[in-house]
Amino acid sequence: MLIPLQFNPVFKNKIWGGRALEKVLGKSLPENIAIGESWEISGLKDCESVSITQPYYGKKISEILSENKQDLLGIYTRYEEFPLLYKFIDAKQKLSVQVHPDDAWVCANELGFFGKNECWYIVDAKNDSKIICGLKKGITRKILEKAIISNKIEEVLNFVDVSPGDVIFIPARTIHAVLGGILFYELQQSSDITFRLYDWNRLDNNKVARKLHIEEALNILDTTFNNYYKIPPVIFEETSSYIHFFRIACRYFALEEYKFLKDSEINLPVKRSFRVITVLSNNVKLLFDNSSINLLKGSTTLIPACVTGLKAIASSGTHFLLSYVPDLLTEVVAPLSVKKIPRENIVLLGGNPATSDLGIF
Repeated sequence: MLIPLQFNPVFKNKIWGGRALEKVLGKSLPENIAIGESWEISGLKDCESVSITQPYYGKKISEILSENKQDLLGIYTRYEEFPLLYKFIDAKQKLSVQVHPDDAWVCANELGFFGKNECWYIVDAKNDSKIICGLKKGITRKILEKAIISNKIEEVLNFVDVSPGDVIFIPARTIHAVLGGILFYELQQSSDITFRLYDWNRLDNNKVARKLHIEEALNILDTTFNNYYKIPPVIFEETSSYIHFFRIACRYFALEEYKFLKDSEINLPVKRSFRVITVLSNNVKLLFDNSSINLLKGSTTLIPACVTGLKAIASSGTHFLLSYVPDLLTEVVAPLSVKKIPRENIVLLGGNPATSDLGIF
């Protein structure tokens, strides 16, 4: 039977990166390099996670999945690849304005199975931090094209204020960017297809502008105005020991959050898929199946679906995130409804009420 799996993160040098992964999360980074991304768990073939947990030490996640598909994924055995990708991203400087395709476009172009719906948990941010989500109200594709030609694209973008603890939902086909001074955790479908629309007239270290993909981006982007990118948290349970939040839920992933108010041991809910725990402060001792594993600050751990009896022991001030592929009715809507959470609040966990996956329940 599988046990919780940990992996070496893969660090990515980026022109816009910095050293916040080291300063805020305590990660040991290569010296004198601007690190923009830490890929925590990845099934992408060109950047697969490799296990550091015995007896699977040295095995790629695809090998573990092929040998233990149902034990790892649970009921979601329709996937031939690990369906989610986990990263920390240090945007010391601005990221490019970009857009990602959806599942339909990826499949139609025979580039795999996964589009790129994603969410961000803001771990750290300077005062007055901003991101870009979509276009301003009333901006059409024609207006956007004129703004691009006249180098005035910044005038039509929708800027959103963010602070630590905010969760942002970026559906596929949404124009987006992160401005400087933000460290965030990204949970997304397993895809790395990105079309850059604008890169702030920036040059790389060789004084060369990075490639743009304006035509590709224009062909897939959604210009519909949306004012629901920032997801309001829903408190599921609050005791003298801890607070348990639901932070986002869609057909692709769900994210929950735990904050410890005093030294405690708590039971973690059973899910029908694998679970992933990322620790943002302090350390966590995870108990399972008459065994245990230590989860360090800044680490991300994959809990196979077959693992039972999961408990977390942590001290006051500990803070971690738990994610999974949800059965939206039984694992999100029903338990929140039992807690008398208003339906409109549940629907907003999926972003825009007009398109939220939770709106059908």
